Amino acid sequence: MFALALFLLVQAIGLATAYRFNQLVGQGVLEPAFQNPQDPGNSLVLFAYILAVTGIVILIIRLRKRLLVLVEAMAVFLASDIVFELLIPVGIMGVSVGPFLALALTLWKIRRPTPLSQNTALVLSVSGAGALLGASMGILPVLVLMLALSAYDFVSVFLTKHMVYMAKAITERPMAFTASIPCQFKKPVKVKDVRSGKTLRKKVHVFQLGGGDFAIPLVFTSSVLTYASPVHALAAAAGAAVSLVLLFEYVTRRPGNVLPALPPLCAGASIGFVLAAVALG
Repeated sequence: MFALALFLLVQAIGLATAYRFNQLVGQGVLEPAFQNPQDPGNSLVLFAYILAVTGIVILIIRLRKRLLVLVEAMAVFLASDIVFELLIPVGIMGVSVGPFLALALTLWKIRRPTPLSQNTALVLSVSGAGALLGASMGILPVLVLMLALSAYDFVSVFLTKHMVYMAKAITERPMAFTASIPCQFKKPVKVKDVRSGKTLRKKVHVFQLGGGDFAIPLVFTSSVLTYASPVHALAAAAGAAVSLVLLFEYVTRRPGNVLPALPPLCAGASIGFVLAAVALG
């Protein structure tokens, strides 16, 4: 399954990035994003930040949709640079190659907006942002954050529906805010098009999975890697992966429906972590 492959790739790159980040923090080279990683208030600060960014994106969509490309470019450059700087610590004449690789990725994504560049930019961006945040927050604050975001995801999809509104605008062109996941059916099935609202018969449908659905489980596994152990982190990642498989098994039978992915993914990651904690003592 392509979605599972992308998810596992994000986990692999993200956990490697978090591991390297932890090494540099231990050496005193870098500082965590939060001064007190165990403070549950960090989750509230991050949640408020996410709400603010969401509001800004909605405002941009309504007033000047073209600016979304600029927002995307900034996000891809800044977040992917974290991965390049930490995992490819190479310099030429004393200058790190990280920013140049991040710039190349950003230009490729903006100038060649294809599913390949979209998914590549998403994987590297989410891996960087998720690893940095997760390694800078304790397990309890991240659990609080996952609970808050899962509830918010449910409300924004089923009640206020502003997440559906955002999805319609973002998926008009391949953007790194979502992952593009094609699925081919044995027979043509009825699919409700998110943008037009029309029901069509398709044999191939492209599902979109939000960047946050990749990022938040990585934030948790990176936190678990930092404050528990690699085994606990892998168990949490496995739990989230199983939830993703079950989720896609469900949505492929009902294509066109918009569902909140964070609640099952966060639940799966939490269950995986708890099972590992019980097994290892």
